[in-house]
Amino acid sequence: MKNLSEIQAFVARSVQRRDPLPPDPAAAREAELALVGNARLSAVEMLDVYREQFFLRHVGALREDFPALEHMLGDAGFDDAACAYLAAIPPRDFSLRDLGARLPGFLREAAPWSADPRHADLARFEWAYVDAWDAPDAPPLDPAKIAAMPEDGWARARVVFHPSLTLLDLCIPAHRYRAAVRAGEPVEPPSLERTMCAVYMGHETLECAELEPGAYALVTRLARGVPLGAACEEAVAETRAEPAAFEAEIGGWFQGWTQRGWVVDLT
Repeated sequence: MKNLSEIQAFVARSVQRRDPLPPDPAAAREAELALVGNARLSAVEMLDVYREQFFLRHVGALREDFPALEHMLGDAGFDDAACAYLAAIPPRDFSLRDLGARLPGFLREAAPWSADPRHADLARFEWAYVDAWDAPDAPPLDPAKIAAMPEDGWARARVVFHPSLTLLDLCIPAHRYRAAVRAGEPVEPPSLERTMCAVYMGHETLECAELEPGAYALVTRLARGVPLGAACEEAVAETRAEPAAFEAEIGGWFQGWTQRGWVVDLT
């Protein structure tokens, strides 16, 4: 190897290999050209130590962020998925904070995990907890904003939600499964069951709330900045709800969202 960039590229490729390096003659030859061993370890053996540590550190970090996914896949199955993910999408940052950000997408697209939609959706759900934990805070809604809103202004009003709020439409009740796993309860992988929920930072801890279809249809539109009047019309059309019955539910939904700290402003 002639220059530093070639050596760096070789080392990067080597540490991301899952199989041990010493049995590979080609890897041993390249290591001798790029690195220097010592009295205890050859160049390729030294490099293999870094390879082992790379996977221990990074797979361990993924285990911390995705405990329910690990439970669903099992120890060996999670190792396979995590190592395949790291090989396909190598980390580009010294921080481990965003290491798992692209894991849900990887599981949705990569075989064999893509054959079961539960894998990607469970990963999406668990990643929402990581995002909610690190999200910036925001002061609660000022009641004066509600009092000052004119009657004819509600249809045009836009609702601002807390930055930690993530809304999820899942194929499984991931919140119940994750809670059972974290509690150490014996639990089987969940069956397919459409579940709409929200993950958010509560008053003291991370929380999850399940949402009925009408509430989910409305809150997702409001979160995208759709004015309240248009959001209600679209949600009614999507859910095929009876307009009067839908309108009767809105006050209770808003009260619950506000009590949970989701709504932080009206504009």
